[in-house]
Amino acid sequence: MTRINDFEEIIKLAQSEITEPYKMNFNLNVEFGIDLLNNPIKDAIKLATDFQNPKCPKNLYMNHGEYIHRNKDGIENIISELKAKHASNRAIISLINQCDIVNSGDKPIPSFMILQFSLEDRTLYVTLYFKALEVSKFLRINIEETRMILKKIDDSLVGKIENINLTIFAFRAYIKEDINVLERPELDQKTSQEIFKLLKEDPNVSLIPLIEAKKHSSTKIEYQSFQFIRDWIEDEDADIKNFIHDKLKRPMILEYIKKIIEIMQHIEGLRCKISHGTEVNEVEKLYREEMEKLIREIRNDS
Repeated sequence: MTRINDFEEIIKLAQSEITEPYKMNFNLNVEFGIDLLNNPIKDAIKLATDFQNPKCPKNLYMNHGEYIHRNKDGIENIISELKAKHASNRAIISLINQCDIVNSGDKPIPSFMILQFSLEDRTLYVTLYFKALEVSKFLRINIEETRMILKKIDDSLVGKIENINLTIFAFRAYIKEDINVLERPELDQKTSQEIFKLLKEDPNVSLIPLIEAKKHSSTKIEYQSFQFIRDWIEDEDADIKNFIHDKLKRPMILEYIKKIIEIMQHIEGLRCKISHGTEVNEVEKLYREEMEKLIREIRNDS
């Protein structure tokens, strides 16, 4: 067990453990004083708050709060359990059940599956279990979420906790620094009509920043926004053609968009069979390359 004075140490310790593409049955155990709960991971506060929101915000494909609170307040239940029986074996937050898993396909469900707590000799024991854990970007969000939950528990148990003993288990842990942490890109939040309006503006200003935001690898594949762009550009209506910005009328732009849709459909099919591996990585690399080609073609600097 390692005594830490900063939550960033957890991230560094986790990363140091991943010497291969991934590590099976990953575990990490740290201890820290209760005062550390007053020190948030500042760059993770916004996303951690979104992930803990009882209602999933539109900028996320899925969040944890909607699972934690779907059967009343899961955190308040933990507090009640610990107040009634400090060493309870039922002070548990289970984010998903078997119904969430069966026939779920590639639908996003929480990797953050279980949190368990027990208060013994003024030490709060906390165990987190993940079905998969990305430790460079996602773990820092998960740790900030955990800090928020622990702060609520400590505020309710007033003076009963001195130390936190935190254990993290993950069936599979890995590093993927370009991962999209289940944020839904702004482009995918837009309707067909909203995208049509974007196509009138200078794409260097209106469209390219939104395409850039879709380059990161994601466990959720969504390509309807590109289908909207394709359909508007292909439309034979003279008024629509006149409406679309000239920079978007070069033939190769449409070809790149069609290629990107095909690749995303291929990734979607692959992910129904395998969650990770060389084949998925190669296709994701091809996707990023085609996205770069599209951006260069729109800018006309290829």
